[in-house]
Amino acid sequence: MKRIGLILLGLTVLLASLCGCDAKETQKTSETTTTTTITAPSDTQWRLRSVSIEADDIFYSQGTPNYQFCVIQKGEKYGIVDFGGTVIVPIEYPAISLREIAPHSPITVLTALDYPNAWHFEADGTVSPVEYDAWGYTDGYDVYWHNDAPVLSCHDEFIKPFTYKDYVELTDPRGSLGSYVVDATPVLAIREIVALNENPEHPELMVEKLSDNYALFDAKKQTLITDFIYEDYAYIGFVDGLAAVKKNGKWGYIREDGTAVTEFIYDAVYEDPWMGADLYSVTNGYIVVRRGDKYGLIDKRGKTIIEPVYENITAVTDKGLFWLKKDGVWHVGEIL
Repeated sequence: MKRIGLILLGLTVLLASLCGCDAKETQKTSETTTTTTITAPSDTQWRLRSVSIEADDIFYSQGTPNYQFCVIQKGEKYGIVDFGGTVIVPIEYPAISLREIAPHSPITVLTALDYPNAWHFEADGTVSPVEYDAWGYTDGYDVYWHNDAPVLSCHDEFIKPFTYKDYVELTDPRGSLGSYVVDATPVLAIREIVALNENPEHPELMVEKLSDNYALFDAKKQTLITDFIYEDYAYIGFVDGLAAVKKNGKWGYIREDGTAVTEFIYDAVYEDPWMGADLYSVTNGYIVVRRGDKYGLIDKRGKTIIEPVYENITAVTDKGLFWLKKDGVWHVGEIL
């Protein structure tokens, strides 16, 4: 997991109560109060609350319920913490992640898995045992550009002609860093097939070489929006109209028409050997960004809310709340 840190410009307030979380106990803090208000370069204000807690990691996932709590990790175990610093679900689960409740379902919830057991977390933090549902993903389908036309490919076997209906039906859900996309995104990044394997003994091995770069493609119109100018793109693709792409060795965020929302100055949060680069997408109007080993926060206009100088920041809830990590301790922040 990857989290993010906080900026405290001119901070003179001492944050209270570093709270250790026992896996079997409920952790409580005093009543939340506002301690600091900060004006960011975008003129958006945010402030710190007098809530803090010690943890290895905290992360927020936006499910079908707009959860008002986060997953908290200590060691190899996970639980649920609210924004008052109360551990409302003991830190005793081996894993908690956001997933759909059935294949390609629009309903996504936080789920704990400990085979053969599974639990769903309701909007109020209630834990509900459910039947273990190990359906997994279907075969992955990709979209490529070949001979001036789009093609769908599964294990390098083509599905022709390309239709938007096939694309929508065959596209797998995608999840990444707090966001989960069930529906197929009409605009996506694709590569061009520049050479095919013509070996008749292995007709399934059709793609021999792909172009190095990516272009934006409109799956509905079946046309290219840009040339092949991007070095990489974030696996989850477009969320709320923005996607992360790589250019000149750095990452930035672009709109579906290819116009840039930010400069290309950011780094990937991590590199997955299977899915490739992973960056935060828009969550409730805000994006967590990384430069070097520090994290910050921008809004969907590309305006800086928190400079990237902190150890960790979670994604922002629909109420404007988030956790920030400084000097090894997590603190609660709030967008005003």
